Amino acid sequence: MYNGTIVNFGGKYVTGPLQLKLGTGPNTYLRQLSQLNDGKVLIYDNFTSYNGRTDVKYLTKLNWDFSVDDTFNSNVSIVGSAVRGVLELNNGQIIIVGNFTSVNGQPRINIAKLNPNGTLDLSFDASSNNNIVSICKYTEDKFFISGRFTQVNGTSRNYIALLNTDGTLDNSFVPFNFAFSKTLQVDQVQYHKNKLLALGAFTSYNSTSANRIVRLNLDATIDASFNYGTGFDNTVRGFAIDSNDKIVVNGRYTTYNGFVSHSIIKINWEDGSRDTSFDSSGGFLSNPLIPTGDAILKMTIDASDNILCGTSTWNVTYKGSSAFRGLIRILPNGDIDNSFKYGTLTTGATQALLVLSSGDIVASGGYSIYDSKNVNNMMVLSRTGEVISI
Repeated sequence: MYNGTIVNFGGKYVTGPLQLKLGTGPNTYLRQLSQLNDGKVLIYDNFTSYNGRTDVKYLTKLNWDFSVDDTFNSNVSIVGSAVRGVLELNNGQIIIVGNFTSVNGQPRINIAKLNPNGTLDLSFDASSNNNIVSICKYTEDKFFISGRFTQVNGTSRNYIALLNTDGTLDNSFVPFNFAFSKTLQVDQVQYHKNKLLALGAFTSYNSTSANRIVRLNLDATIDASFNYGTGFDNTVRGFAIDSNDKIVVNGRYTTYNGFVSHSIIKINWEDGSRDTSFDSSGGFLSNPLIPTGDAILKMTIDASDNILCGTSTWNVTYKGSSAFRGLIRILPNGDIDNSFKYGTLTTGATQALLVLSSGDIVASGGYSIYDSKNVNNMMVLSRTGEVISI
């Protein structure tokens, strides 16, 4: 319970004290969270119940108080692994992507479109021959996807594709060949300022060295003005672009273009150079030594360009500090934000993070206690780090 007098929570002003209706939450941790245009929260993953309701599974919409929004079809039936990404359109429809074979009993291969009430839009029937793991908006009626696929709608597309919102392919963007070091996958794409940034497990693009990062022009050629040099020496997990056009990247890597910064770094959007104003002092370290990418499992940026990182429960240190367990907030210059209240996880790790429009934070992971308070796979924190989902 939050005892403030007036709270702007999830875009809704509420007279305190604030009591959320999260209850027992999802029956397993989530890896995906999104806030929709109406301020409500969409949760999606392999959960099969929420707050004891077994009719709520895989994908559902939550009200501002985290009760189930029963105006949305909360019994979305998805056969397959899980939904891995969503894109809300201006008309309230939601495109979902992931690794699945049917939605609401209808064959849908890795991509589908839902109506605003959660029912399936039967007119949308795109498909891919392998997983889709990322989706981003291009224009009001076009979007990019990325993943492990080599075909979309039966047409050759190497790991990235541009689609119209009716599900048809846009043939103006046809990517060249990637070469990969490990998993055959482009993990994330983001359209920004007439360019497309892509990160993943690849080592080259169109026979040009591109170690896990490349920026493309809209004709799918490499943007030569973005100089990533030797790139990353190991896997990246994800990235976000802040309000100053700095790209924050987290992953398993140790170096970017030869500079040592374990698991976190900032890159200038303008030219791909390292942002020297961000001092990570070597980044995240762990003892005992674990793959450094496991130190940060999820990362996002708030409206003030602070970096919120979901961490493991291992003895992870950042700038010599190990006071945090599960969550750490880093200031835009790389310093630890000591105004944030750091709790301690006893088990599990933070797998999903969402900063709401109000500044409050939704986190999910395989944990039951945080900051000595009972939480179950999902919790809501105030912008200062206090648990308010009790």
